[in-house]
Amino acid sequence: MYAAVRDNLATLLAEASELGRGLPQYVERDFARYLECGVLAHGFARVRCESCKDELLVAFSCKGRGVCPSCNAKRAHVTAAHLVERVLPHVINTRELAAMRWPWASVGFLGPHVRIDDEAKRLLFLLGEPVQLAPPAPQ
Repeated sequence: MYAAVRDNLATLLAEASELGRGLPQYVERDFARYLECGVLAHGFARVRCESCKDELLVAFSCKGRGVCPSCNAKRAHVTAAHLVERVLPHVINTRELAAMRWPWASVGFLGPHVRIDDEAKRLLFLLGEPVQLAPPAPQ
């Protein structure tokens, strides 16, 4: 992909501008940053191991969205870790609902801080449990 972008970006930009509109500025910027991503000549950090004293040069990344596969993979990894560690433990899923003992595990018993996904709501409906879709109105 890098070679294709490097070899054809100027042509793409020229043809897009000939059509009258060109590409949005952020698209041009992301492509330009992608071509610099991971290239030591465009900036790097020197990392040194305290125990063995070995040094390594780490090139800066573009941190782009949508163009750079390397930076997208990093972002996907960070997002997945966030979901697994912080979000999903607070969402009841269908498998957990099926394993619960009824009627003690009613929606009211779970508390207001626990969200229930749509598939789990369907399962509750099929089991005959009341599903509260929104918090009660203040009185």
